[in-house]
Parts: sequence; C-alpha cells; structure tokens
Amino acid sequence: MYTKQFESTVIIIWAGGNDEAHHRMLQDKQLWYKDYNEVYGYLTNLDWFRTRSTGIYKELVKEYNPTNVMEKFDQVFLSKII
Repeated sequence: MYTKQFESTVIIIWAGGNDEAHHRMLQDKQLWYKDYNEVYGYLTNLDWFRTRSTGIYKELVKEYNPTNVMEKFDQVFLSKII
C-alpha cells in the first residue's frame, strides 16, 4: 500500500544491478552500495537515516501514485485483452 511515508524514504541501491530506471530517476539522491559491509553500515546507522529522510524524494515519486500506476497498467495490459 502506498503511504505518504515513502515520499521521504532514503533509497539504497546495489551499484551492480541492471535497474537503470531507478538509477536515472534517483540520480544523485540515492545511496549506492557495492558489498555487504556498505549496506550493513547504512542499515545500522539509524541516526544517519533520520538526517537524510528530509522529503527530497517526494517530487521523484509523485507520478507513481496508485491512480497513475493503475491507469498505465490499464493502457499497457488490460485494454489489449478486453
């Protein structure tokens, strides 16, 4: 379920992944990790998360609200089978 809380959630992405869409969308606002130690460091430093969660992601995720996502799903999948 989508909640307003996700608008200020820090995004952590594996640097070796193939998910180019997230890389393009998040640009320099994401945290990259290359190995276990880096991601463990991010996840165990809660004070760090509190200072990073400032709402900077709101603009990045606003177009992915449930209404827009379901309209796109309808265009791409449902309208082709009905």
